[in-house]
Amino acid sequence: MSAILLNLVNSMFAFDEHGKMTGSSPQFYLLRTANSVDARFHVALPDDVANRLQQIATGPRMRPSQWADEYAGYLSLLASVKTLKSIRSGQLYNFPIAMRSIENTVAIDKHNADLLNYGLQEWLPDVAAGVPISAAIADNRAVSICASAIASETAHSAGVETLPEYRGNGFALLAVTAWAEQVRSKRAVPFYATTFDNIASQRLANSLGLDLIGSEFTVY
Repeated sequence: MSAILLNLVNSMFAFDEHGKMTGSSPQFYLLRTANSVDARFHVALPDDVANRLQQIATGPRMRPSQWADEYAGYLSLLASVKTLKSIRSGQLYNFPIAMRSIENTVAIDKHNADLLNYGLQEWLPDVAAGVPISAAIADNRAVSICASAIASETAHSAGVETLPEYRGNGFALLAVTAWAEQVRSKRAVPFYATTFDNIASQRLANSLGLDLIGSEFTVY
């Protein structure tokens, strides 16, 4: 697995000196690409459970029709030691080198954060944190926003929101494109993550021409 992807994973959660997740981090996180597997475990998990999860994750895969059994194995092991709270599963994409031209977008910072005051105020803490943020503008306000939900020195992952009344008009595509270029200007690599049941987000990834590079599986 590339060093950039490892840096992205390391930025998602808190880890102890042994590489185990701590605090409010999930019990189990799995990133699978075409050529590699990265499995992470919470420090509270018993060693025998973590070892068995690692064996399943890195062992030879059976036929695709049997992959559901693999994930059932993860859940069975985790449920044997703690009540499961939630599960997230989805795709991870990276961006092509050549992106579409950017129009009707602005980089958001403390000087123009008032553009978010019409339904996107929940992103104001991200402005204060100084992460890369781009917004598509219509009717003199931000109607779609893309920000670095996860960030390291070398890798950023996108968080996206579009106001309901402006959805389906291409504003998210503009915001995400501008954000990706903003991240690249910092000599970092932009990534885009979504879930398997978020059809609108997957359509956006397709419209952006993103490349599918992996899948994530997270259990809290």
